[in-house]
Amino acid sequence: MIMPDSALFRLSHVFSSPANARAALPSIGVFLCAAMLVALPGGGAWSVVALAVCLAAAPAQAKPDPRLRDEIWIALIVTTAIIAMVAFNRWWHAAPWRELQNPLRWWLLPLLMLLLARVRLPSAHAFAAGAAVGALGAAGLGMYERVVIDLPRAGGFANQILYGNLALTLGVMCGVAWLVLPRGRALALVGLAGGLLASLLSGSRGGWIAVPILAVVLAVLSPDRRVRRGLWGVVVIALIAAAVAWWLALIGHFPRLQQAVVDLQAYAAGNSDSSLGVRLEMWRAAWRFWREAPWMGMGTGNFHAGLERLVASGQMPAHVLQYRHAHNEFLHALATTGVVGLTALLALSAIPLSRMWRVSRALEARTELRFYALCGVCLIVGFWVYGLTQAMFQHNLGIIGFIVLLAICWRGIRP
Repeated sequence: MIMPDSALFRLSHVFSSPANARAALPSIGVFLCAAMLVALPGGGAWSVVALAVCLAAAPAQAKPDPRLRDEIWIALIVTTAIIAMVAFNRWWHAAPWRELQNPLRWWLLPLLMLLLARVRLPSAHAFAAGAAVGALGAAGLGMYERVVIDLPRAGGFANQILYGNLALTLGVMCGVAWLVLPRGRALALVGLAGGLLASLLSGSRGGWIAVPILAVVLAVLSPDRRVRRGLWGVVVIALIAAAVAWWLALIGHFPRLQQAVVDLQAYAAGNSDSSLGVRLEMWRAAWRFWREAPWMGMGTGNFHAGLERLVASGQMPAHVLQYRHAHNEFLHALATTGVVGLTALLALSAIPLSRMWRVSRALEARTELRFYALCGVCLIVGFWVYGLTQAMFQHNLGIIGFIVLLAICWRGIRP
């Protein structure tokens, strides 16, 4: 098993006394959370349990930063607004209350932040090591599925898109650790490679779009001029690679991108029975549903019923009925909860993003705080990009993964 940075996890020191062991629990918690998220079956639930148990058992810090209370209140207010909005939406449309099950998970964010606020700041090296172990575990699963049992796409213990995007997120966080943290850079670099490999094995094309975008974000935010030049080089290489890959797809040598070209050509010819074709049809349907009810939407449980109505009237092909969401986070929110719902969802991301962006730009910020801030920025921007082709928050692992990682990063910007 790959162990975290030896200076932080020297077992003889950690377990030399009960006090040392309890003091290390927050760092152990964030390590386990990141390591188990994608690499284990039920990883989302295990990550929440491991983090919560470690934090609850850890000793409380004497004088927590008073700004942490403000962050928790903000998280509580925004998540409560989302849940209240969905509840009102369900009542307004007289729909079953079971649709609240997924939105209720948002309350885990302020709860985890409350537990994180009562303890000392978890080690950034421990979190980075956990991300590396998680990314490498995901890559190992992907290699087994593609090479040993010969599946066309790797999906781990989730669907291919969730698996690929979350593994990529962990890999990017390893990249941040390699750029920012003074120790454990070899493990961070291997973790970055593992996350990129898992994303590639998943065939999740929407995640690949995020790589050059996140490189641009890190290049803008990095205080080191040498690092900035290197990251802009990565962006240029990524764009050249994308152009070459698209050319290879056109001549039939890159199957997943070649399929995208074929799908687009078929859609232009009037055939939407393909991966991209179905997405485009659902986006068109979502836009139509939003225009019918722009403020409150059609209701969180009514998207599939709306598709059935369009299919029955001959305005949509029947193959769109295999999906229950729009495969676009923003269009799905607009269609089901309207402008009000999309605004609340964006606020939940934009508020912590603005705080993390400021910390990452502050020259006087401690190294660990800058690491957590950059990880949080990459997490949010990454999910925004993933959301263009997948409704990540409509899946249990998607919403749980975002919540636990955001809670850790949001807590991490305060000492």
